[in-house]
Amino acid sequence: KFAGLVGFTSSFDIDNGINEKLLRKIIAHKKYDRQDDPLKLIMKANRKHVRSGKRISEVAQGIAGNENDPKLIVEAVRKLKQRKRQLNVMDFDDLLFHFYTMLRKDREVMDAVLADYTHLVADEFQDTTGIQWRITKLLIAAGIRFLGAGDPYQTIHRYAGASFKRFDQLEALKGCQAFE
Repeated sequence: KFAGLVGFTSSFDIDNGINEKLLRKIIAHKKYDRQDDPLKLIMKANRKHVRSGKRISEVAQGIAGNENDPKLIVEAVRKLKQRKRQLNVMDFDDLLFHFYTMLRKDREVMDAVLADYTHLVADEFQDTTGIQWRITKLLIAAGIRFLGAGDPYQTIHRYAGASFKRFDQLEALKGCQAFE
């Protein structure tokens, strides 16, 4: 319904391998100063950017090996996003990233969510990614009642941005409390 707000039509496709396919073409003729595989480097930067909700320029600075690499990473990811919009295709991480963007920037999207949902339950809450946590915070702040269940000592998705501190972060929000 709201795909147009982020540059897609409502009939977009999901292709979880689209990033690698497109990046291979985008970087085919680029020169990178790192010894690392540039495809892996850019894939890692894009994944971290989308899963955390942080700006790609910020992520690229933390990953790049020298002063030229961040610019090349940012350029490649921007071209990747542009090409995915042209093809009207996303991967699963993009769904969350764009949902977060729409919730944050467009009150109509938040109102539509609030009209349909009053409660949100997340099992294995300790394994939520950074972007999932950001979405959850927005929804809680907007009035959705939330229940997060899990065990912080069983956080297994740290590679995707999960944190054993997620329950502490939740409890720090106004009106939230922990039950053990």
